Amino acid sequence: MKKLYIFDLDGVLIDSKANMELAFNKLDTGKPFEDTTNTFPSYFKHIGKPFKDILTEMGILTDQDELMRRYNRYSAANSKLIKFYDGVEKHLQSLEAEGKKLAVVTSKSELRAHAILAELNVKFEIICCPTEGLRGKPSPDQLLYTLAYCNTDPSDAVYVGDMQVDMDCATRAGVDFIYAEYGYGDIECCWNRASSIESV
Repeated sequence: MKKLYIFDLDGVLIDSKANMELAFNKLDTGKPFEDTTNTFPSYFKHIGKPFKDILTEMGILTDQDELMRRYNRYSAANSKLIKFYDGVEKHLQSLEAEGKKLAVVTSKSELRAHAILAELNVKFEIICCPTEGLRGKPSPDQLLYTLAYCNTDPSDAVYVGDMQVDMDCATRAGVDFIYAEYGYGDIECCWNRASSIESV
């Protein structure tokens, strides 16, 4: 049995798509409105990576810091659109009761991730977000840092995610992966699947 359960946030613990869409659509990215790469679907297909990495992949190379500040502000102002998946708090509490450690590895900003997860009556050992010294997914940096922080061997941990970058991150860190197929991604080659949070 695993000792440490590490969760992605968006598409695993929370359904935040409506919130993300509203926040992104309020941005003026500097690209022509008719540019089809300047759309929320273009943004959303890269979900799981850090915000500025997504902007770079979309060809939005200027004012990334300001765009991220505005995006986070719009997201925070409309946090009512973010919903926890059914059974999240109860299942996490049951894992806690079994003596499991819990952690979160997400590409969300630290401020936003902590504010959202504060609504749960659950203790997370660490909520790990990308920083200057920790590259975002698919790099294994955040997972490796979380393992070290929790003093846990990779073989004693599992990462639950919904996107290909989550699986790539887990593979590179040597951590078992569970695909949350109820989330946003479409990973066909993963045999270890969860149809709901309760089946993790």
